[in-house]
Amino acid sequence: MGLLAEIFDPRALARAMEGGARIRRGLLILLLAAAVYAASTTYFAVEKLRIGYATEGVQLPRPSITEPGEAVFVSILYLSLGFLVVWGVFSIAVYLGGSVGSGLTRLTSAVMHSFIAISVASALLLPLLAASPPQEVVITSAEIRDVKLEYVELVGNLASNGSRISLSIIVLRSPLMVYNASNQLQPIELRSVTARVSDRIESLGDIYIEKISWERIEFSGYEYRTQQDMGRNIYGSIATIASWLWVNSYVTVVVSRVYGVGRRLCATAAIFCLSIMLLLGLL
Repeated sequence: MGLLAEIFDPRALARAMEGGARIRRGLLILLLAAAVYAASTTYFAVEKLRIGYATEGVQLPRPSITEPGEAVFVSILYLSLGFLVVWGVFSIAVYLGGSVGSGLTRLTSAVMHSFIAISVASALLLPLLAASPPQEVVITSAEIRDVKLEYVELVGNLASNGSRISLSIIVLRSPLMVYNASNQLQPIELRSVTARVSDRIESLGDIYIEKISWERIEFSGYEYRTQQDMGRNIYGSIATIASWLWVNSYVTVVVSRVYGVGRRLCATAAIFCLSIMLLLGLL
């Protein structure tokens, strides 16, 4: 019971830190939080997130967030930013109003221990996600940079004179492919198009696309906008807010007791943390 008390009760952890920072256990808790959070995020992205374009029939590339590797990367980045925000703000509070003779090792351990909140929230979230319906996300605009298409069939209009074209192209290149759902008839625009037809390279200028298909696509960048926030549902939002409130409250208690920082300064630091998280999109 003593071990669980130190993990879940910041007052017990503060007392235990008189005999050591408990840094190894904190690191294990941090790694556990990363693993459980990555699992819940990946499950949602791969199994529950359905991404499509607002215009019927458009088959452009989709965001890579639905790929497991990308979902794990985003999860780790999210937790890393959260950790740095909490640690950074409370370290300033310690320097402004506390005793730093023993350094910030115990603060680091406290922040790591507080991530038990992430583990608990993510573990509780998994069964709720499993029972929830898929979330539909609609892309309303997108920009794809440095596009190379192979074996292309397209129908559209030249922007220069409005002439209608229907082409079969071996290789087509464009520095920018733009999708805009507000143009229902020709929602895709290819800018500064060059094409290899037979053994010739031709410059076609800008083309408004009505229909397009290809066998292979390559591109260097992809940006998009959606009708709603992607990667969030009601359960995820509640878990996110609750876990970061827990983290900040936990660290507030430890910092107050271990470093002697005043309650008002600790409360200000916690509020500042949450404000930064809100600005960074972590909340």
